[in-house]
Amino acid sequence: MDYWLHIGNLICIFGVLAISLNFVMGFAGLLSLGQAAFFGFGAYGVAILMTKEGWSFWPASLVAMCIALALGALLAVPALRVRDEYLIVLTLAFQFVVSGLLNNLNGLTNGTTGIYGIPHPTILGHRLLQPGDYFPYSVVLLVLVLLLATWLSRSPFGLALRTIREDETAARAVGKNILVLKLEAFAAAAAVAAIAGAWYAGYSSFISPDSFNLDQSIAIVAMVALGGLGNPVGPAVGAGAIILLPEFLRRLSISEQTAAPLREAVYGMALAAAMAFRPTGAIGEGFSLRGRRRAASAQADARTSAPASPAAAGPPALLLTGQGVSKHFGGVRAVDRVEIEVHPGRVLGLVGPNGAGKTTLFNLLAGALRVDEGLIRLGEREITRTPVHRRVSLGVARTFQDVRLFSNLTALQNVAVALPRPFGEHMHQLALIPAVLRDQRARETEARRILGAIGLGHAADVAAHELSYAEQKLLSLARLLATRARVLLLDEPGSGLDEHSARLLYDEVRRQGEAGCTVCVVEHNMDAILSVADEAVFMDQGRIVARGTPRELIGRPELAEIYFGTR
Repeated sequence: MDYWLHIGNLICIFGVLAISLNFVMGFAGLLSLGQAAFFGFGAYGVAILMTKEGWSFWPASLVAMCIALALGALLAVPALRVRDEYLIVLTLAFQFVVSGLLNNLNGLTNGTTGIYGIPHPTILGHRLLQPGDYFPYSVVLLVLVLLLATWLSRSPFGLALRTIREDETAARAVGKNILVLKLEAFAAAAAVAAIAGAWYAGYSSFISPDSFNLDQSIAIVAMVALGGLGNPVGPAVGAGAIILLPEFLRRLSISEQTAAPLREAVYGMALAAAMAFRPTGAIGEGFSLRGRRRAASAQADARTSAPASPAAAGPPALLLTGQGVSKHFGGVRAVDRVEIEVHPGRVLGLVGPNGAGKTTLFNLLAGALRVDEGLIRLGEREITRTPVHRRVSLGVARTFQDVRLFSNLTALQNVAVALPRPFGEHMHQLALIPAVLRDQRARETEARRILGAIGLGHAADVAAHELSYAEQKLLSLARLLATRARVLLLDEPGSGLDEHSARLLYDEVRRQGEAGCTVCVVEHNMDAILSVADEAVFMDQGRIVARGTPRELIGRPELAEIYFGTR
């Protein structure tokens, strides 16, 4: 019986460890191969403080957790600007460094010999000695971490992390501070991994570097991938499967010499099968898509209802200006000393042939590209070097030609995550659960109102990737309106839409201008510019060559020659 209780303790400990990696891998989509290092910090922190300094288990665990949290935040600093294969290399290097330190700091870690005789923890005056003594508390620890993971996944913090996983560029465009969110995710993951390590050290009474090496990090990744990315319960299920696999092989009367490589082969095949047939793991993330859309009626509703304009909020819009703005790509002057003004309460069309510099100028105004020369101002405030997420908070937001929605989030979540100043989007706020829940309910109500006003009320609980292209375009506009920005920059919003859908969308854009917003639209369709814009600027070879009303510009034959390439 003690043997199976021992297995149960290991499943709980590694379940906690896998859940910790899920914070960055499942929620934020950042693959880290250094989680075993934080596991080791927790274990070695407790072991060193207890055996060498005479500390008791609980203060030692707290200190070890704080050290790991700080190191997790420190690792996040270089990881902030990289992702994908570069992040894997970075965390792999971190894992190798930590493994090297554990193996070679003989005076502190006892090197490859490890640390023996770690005192067992005491709870309520009772010292835990046997697996049966530990098991109830191991289960409690796992349940508490599961509850924490569930709360994080449902909180504004978890939703913000998912925007990073879905599309970092779009996340910045709705005002998310990617750097801070990544730092908090890494720090939380490191702290929870250290808790698992501390409990493991107290339970096993012996630790060595072999328990915290790269093989262990890969096993943790396998637990998350097999169990379920982004699902609070999935990693614990994956941990149980991988811990029990060796026991299953032992029951087949296979020698350990054969079982060890067979176990690795089974791990590899299981991961390959999961990636091929169930990439989200055994337990999919799920977003509680409560309402499955009624395809035919939903399309009909979207096309026959004229969306009402959501009420404009916030102070009056300010003049957006570019003064002598230039952008060079090598020897090409994509934008050349441009002077532009986008006035409040008006819609400005930005037109010209392909390669004229329209998109580059648009991206400079939005903050997606850095200005080489000149200034960009919002009213009296210079925002030339202001990052995208800060521009959103100041009232400048944009859409994308290729939509860039958060595809695996519902329409409601796409809009709710763009609403400004969410309470609970940062870790230090999450302890105030009632306040976070009140704010969430208010934001959900507001998001539903915006969706209803834009004609997408029927699709609130539908994943964005399940919407038609026309509905996705409307959703991108709804998400833009949710930012409550008063300067709206739209990049070819009508591209790819049929005439009726484009008219609905441009009617809404027009209403935003009439409501006092400052609107700039990049568009190739001159009919659309005629219907929506109050004024237009014509660009060619990086410069503005003409200004006026859309009809005035269309009536100039020399511009038509440039536009159609007949000059």
